[in-house]
Amino acid sequence: MPKLLLHIGHGKTGSSYIQSSLARSIEVLKANQIDYPEPRDLDAAIAGRITSGNGFILPKLINDPSFQPSGDCLFSSEFIFEYLFDDKFVANLRKFLQSRSAELKVLMFIRDPISFVCSGYQQSVKRSGLTKSLPEFLNDSEYPKRVNKVIDILQTFVSIDLTISNYSSGSSPISVVEDWLGVPLGSLLAPPIANVNRSLTYGELEIQRQLNLHGGAMAGLLADAFCELVPDVQPDSIRPPLSEQEQFWDRMAPEISKLNARVEPSEQYVRDRDVLRATQPPTQVYSFSKEQLAVIVRILALKVDALAAQQSQYDALRTKHDALQAKYDELRAKVQSLHKSLSWKLTAPLRAVRSRLSPMKDV
Repeated sequence: MPKLLLHIGHGKTGSSYIQSSLARSIEVLKANQIDYPEPRDLDAAIAGRITSGNGFILPKLINDPSFQPSGDCLFSSEFIFEYLFDDKFVANLRKFLQSRSAELKVLMFIRDPISFVCSGYQQSVKRSGLTKSLPEFLNDSEYPKRVNKVIDILQTFVSIDLTISNYSSGSSPISVVEDWLGVPLGSLLAPPIANVNRSLTYGELEIQRQLNLHGGAMAGLLADAFCELVPDVQPDSIRPPLSEQEQFWDRMAPEISKLNARVEPSEQYVRDRDVLRATQPPTQVYSFSKEQLAVIVRILALKVDALAAQQSQYDALRTKHDALQAKYDELRAKVQSLHKSLSWKLTAPLRAVRSRLSPMKDV
């Protein structure tokens, strides 16, 4: 019986690193009778860049009658975690499994709540243009509740093999994936970069946040470049005050307890590991290395060049527009003049009759 293997993230649990390994190990997976459909960003994944895996094609494939996997088929994407909140996707997935007589095997990584929220905050500043503060972001988060909801949804499937691993426990994500897939340990190839989609320093995060505030569509402009061009920079531990972390744990206590009751003790959320003092942020001065400054200058210079090219294109189009407008105005004036001339000629007989009938002179 074929298996549908789903690595569903969730976000900020090493998904890009795992997907780089899977992209580099397609032949290894084939040798173990596992098909990993190529993602659209295969080359980027192989190079260890930020990617989203191959899960984006899953909603379409499970509705395609021609998709008839003869063996195990693997999909990896944190998008799948979000798809599970869509009733239509869940219904289609259930129908697909039944019609293909396939088994469902799911791997979900979780992460200690504060650690996840802090990393998620950075991701939202990096990629989504977020401008709010970390404490505000923390106050809005209900992260453990969403994890429990996904588990509730997955448990509605008649037959499911669900593995939950806590990214914060320190286990190697690749080793966890190998064990879950049932392939020999050490068989999946490691990405060429040790830190795929790393966290940021205070300075890197703040300069991107300022771009989001004042630069319009600037999300990701510098953040992705920092991650990909200087991946070995040591990020700062950016966290809200301890008191706010404690308040978050207290607020989420029922959901945290519910989650911890559903996983192995080694994979549970751990408060003492999660509530930590942040690296003390600089109050007025942010520091950048020579390599970081080179990235900033390079990316901003490329952006300026791109904007200059767009301005040149706009100016050229504006010149053409003005020339066409002038030609249009000229033609319009000629048409109006011709229309007036023809109207005068065509109404001559009528004006003659009117002249004879009226004692007043026709002007």
